[in-house]
This record gives sequence, C-alpha cells and structure tokens, in this order.
Amino acid sequence: MTSTRLAKVILMILIVPFFFEQALNMKLTAPIDLLYLGGSIALIALALYLTHSTEHKGQEKKLEGERERGLLSVASRNNGN
Repeated sequence: MTSTRLAKVILMILIVPFFFEQALNMKLTAPIDLLYLGGSIALIALALYLTHSTEHKGQEKKLEGERERGLLSVASRNNGN
C-alpha cells in the first residue's frame, strides 16, 4: 500500500513542474495543438485513475482474504462441535 502511495507522489511531482510549465507556455497556433493538449491531459487523468484503482483493488483482495479466513475459522469451529 505504501509503494502505490509513493508512486502517486512521484507521479504528481513529475506532472506538476514539467507538464504544467510546458502547457502554460505552449503557443496554440493550429487546432491540432489544442487536440494534443487535450489528449495529454486525458492521458494524465488516465494514469492517475489507474494508480488510484490499483490501490483499491489491492485493498479489496486483502479484505476478501481476511473474510475467507474468518469464514473458514467459523466453519471449522462449527464442525468441531
């Protein structure tokens, strides 16, 4: 869980100074430039979404494992009686 948080922090550190500095200083001379800017923003959003979703999937798997162990221990207690 801490490694995904560290990856998020590194990703944000890379995005803020490099991307936004370039995006703010970019001169839009043709309509395609605006499409490139929009596409790059969409790719950054996708990257952040994927890092966020992988963190939640890891937590869900951990909870499922805990539930299975809890159910197995309850079932073994009932069979022992």
